[in-house]
Amino acid sequence: MKVKDILIKMPFNIENSTTLILIIKAMKETGLDILPIVNKDMRLVGIIGLDDIAKIFAPYSGPMQTLVKSLPFLDDLVEKDFSINHVSPEMLKLCIAEDIMDTNFITISQDTDLEKAYSIMVLHKVEIAPVTDDGHLLGIVRLLDIINVLLKEKGLE
Repeated sequence: MKVKDILIKMPFNIENSTTLILIIKAMKETGLDILPIVNKDMRLVGIIGLDDIAKIFAPYSGPMQTLVKSLPFLDDLVEKDFSINHVSPEMLKLCIAEDIMDTNFITISQDTDLEKAYSIMVLHKVEIAPVTDDGHLLGIVRLLDIINVLLKEKGLE
């Protein structure tokens, strides 16, 4: 079986000029925590994951964030500081996909065998991968879906 047999087509496209608020809504609507980003020619140019968005909402990063999170007496402060409350409505409209997308990602060809796709995704530690044909986005494939199909094929469902 090939990736094209189980790929999930995106119900809509997220372009590199899409605002942060619309990206968050798209994640909610699709139930996906990673979204492929395309340009106007439908060529895949990046991906945005929940972790990319979370970086915007975290006022501290790196060792300072770890230190602040580890102090039990600061629980109330941490909850407040790491919330969406400190992000202005303007930021949600002005920040676009291109500002936060990851341009270092793997893709899977639609003609890739599922076992090879499984190996690639496990090697790169990704649970969702964009499926492309000559750089154009066709949809996504989820590692869990690949595992389910491979288990069925082996009669281990």
